[in-house]
Amino acid sequence: MNLRICATLLAYFACTVEVAGYDLDDATADHQAYAIMMSEQYGDVGAAIKSFRAAVRFNEASATWGNLGIALQDERNPDRQDPQRWLAALREAQQALTKALALNPHNHHASQNMQQNRQLLDAAELEATEEKDYYGVLGVEEDADEKVIKKAFRTLSKKYHPDKQQGGAGLSRAEAKKLFDDTREAYETLSDAGKRAIYDARGVKGLIEYRKTEGQRDMWGNAVSSIPKSANIEQYTHVSLDTLYSGGETTYTWNRKRVCRICRTDPRHERCRKCQRCPDQLEMRREIMNGMIVQRQVRVASEDYCRTERKTLTAVIEKGMPVGHKITFPYAADQEPGHAPGDVVFHLHMSPGGGDPSGSGFKRVGDNLRLDVDITLKEALVGFTKSVKHLDGHTVKVTAKGVTKPGLVREVHGEGMPKHNYPSEFGKLVIKFNVQFPKSLDSDMRERVLAWPDRL
Repeated sequence: MNLRICATLLAYFACTVEVAGYDLDDATADHQAYAIMMSEQYGDVGAAIKSFRAAVRFNEASATWGNLGIALQDERNPDRQDPQRWLAALREAQQALTKALALNPHNHHASQNMQQNRQLLDAAELEATEEKDYYGVLGVEEDADEKVIKKAFRTLSKKYHPDKQQGGAGLSRAEAKKLFDDTREAYETLSDAGKRAIYDARGVKGLIEYRKTEGQRDMWGNAVSSIPKSANIEQYTHVSLDTLYSGGETTYTWNRKRVCRICRTDPRHERCRKCQRCPDQLEMRREIMNGMIVQRQVRVASEDYCRTERKTLTAVIEKGMPVGHKITFPYAADQEPGHAPGDVVFHLHMSPGGGDPSGSGFKRVGDNLRLDVDITLKEALVGFTKSVKHLDGHTVKVTAKGVTKPGLVREVHGEGMPKHNYPSEFGKLVIKFNVQFPKSLDSDMRERVLAWPDRL
């Protein structure tokens, strides 16, 4: 008789004679022996799994549960062909290995396979995930702005809210709840710049990969992500001193490269007419050279299509922003297939000439302003009152009643730069007085000066 048929009959006999007083340890041993034979000699992992499942009914030993978990995660498992069944098998394997370790924490074989199963389970969950068209769920275009997305969500959330459904033509509560949950899921993704960028680049599966590393940082404090980002765009922007004092705006316009999601599903769409195949991509591949495994970059043709769009970003210059301050627009840079977009970073720099195109003479030193004020010799001797026009147009009066020495410095509190993030607080205005001596004296003026007392 065929050996496989004999083993099958033996396993069946072990399953059915339990009520007749058949020794449970013997039944377990028979099941495990059959399972190992099916797996190792015939490669029939499916039959092995069934026998291991029967074995744990007779003897819930750590080794028995461990063998079941290991068999379930075997790549030859017939369930491997179907993503959903494979996912269920790995979840069962996780439970079996957990049971094995609970019975015997020193079961190293189960412990090692538990780690492997966790990785397989993560990959299977990703593989079994169905892609969703979040833009289609909300009924908006892929370049819709935040206002359009929010308006669509509000409309659909009211329409599909389970408590708003009425009899007759209305949706059932279960149908409405599913549509409502899909709408909320789509909005939570598209209303967040980071999640939307990752979804555009890698779809729903990319979002799952991102969530696994979200919030993690490396030893240098940099964010860790499983999704690579394209290069940042560094925009060095020159602004005037009066803009930094009063606040304002600056814009940056460029031709942004965008990966077209419509071309993936409907290449004949009207909006795909201007799309072209994206530039070649660089991939890391492992190769065996001289008996060693090496990695090298390989240029491969992209399967995605790209188009360019005119993009304008407006950066708000807040009062008192320091020179060198960075204003970051996350995920606003060019898109690349398989990558989340990089950031657009505005670097604030002072305009040439100290950022004072009006020639008012103000110079910035941190939160303070410096200003040189010229006074005549007469004003230096007998006093003066001067009005200084500030950067925003208001007037600062400076008065001196006595003698003002050349180079004298006076501080006016509250008339410097507004302090960034604390716009109601100001630094100091530091004024240096420069005495303007006459270039020459006529004879009459000379005689008058000579008549002054010697102590002057």
